[in-house]
Amino acid sequence: MFFLTSFRIFNSRSLHLAALTALVATLFTATVEAAIVPNPDSVVCRVNATYCTDTANQLDWYKFSNVETTVGLSYFQATGSSFALAGGWRAATGREVNLLWAQYGWTSDTPSGEGHNQNSGLASAIVSDLGSTLSFPSDPAYNYILGNIDVGNSNYAGYAQVVSDGRTLDDRVDTYSSPNIYFSKSRSISFLGTWLVREKVTYEVPEPDTLTLLTVAIVGLGVLRHRSTAQ
Repeated sequence: MFFLTSFRIFNSRSLHLAALTALVATLFTATVEAAIVPNPDSVVCRVNATYCTDTANQLDWYKFSNVETTVGLSYFQATGSSFALAGGWRAATGREVNLLWAQYGWTSDTPSGEGHNQNSGLASAIVSDLGSTLSFPSDPAYNYILGNIDVGNSNYAGYAQVVSDGRTLDDRVDTYSSPNIYFSKSRSISFLGTWLVREKVTYEVPEPDTLTLLTVAIVGLGVLRHRSTAQ
């Protein structure tokens, strides 16, 4: 009887220990998966450049902090602007924005009102590279990016936003790729921008053409003939 009771106590403690171990492992795994990554190696932002490059997805991202910015412009104004057309920029899709966020540790959207969540710190990490569409100097922890995204032929633009209010440590992250009447493509809002993207630009050193090589050869022969004549 004593042996049976001892076995039951031991077995119960073992089960509790196993459950506790599993819980800790789950929490640790979730924390690792949701870790925010400031200055990710996959996002390259060169000094004085107007864009950052997501090397993982081969996409360039136009900064909101540029002098020629999309902030305060409607979707149509931003995508039809001289700087967008000259640089080959277009409005990003919701999926492309999510791929960018993922480089900083984003895993899923977290609507407002959920308090502390896995995206805490995401807004500040992205804003430090791309700039914000709204921030309060009196509250440096408050960063806000609200940007139009491409939703196809609809009359309305969807939007993608990442917000850190600096008070509840809650980064609200929302991606809407479906039409939203508030975000008409012709409507401009002072704190609204547009996520502009393009395929990664690769600069290559141009190879000299045949004519250039022929010219150099002729000049070289002329120099050699002049030297031999002088001697």
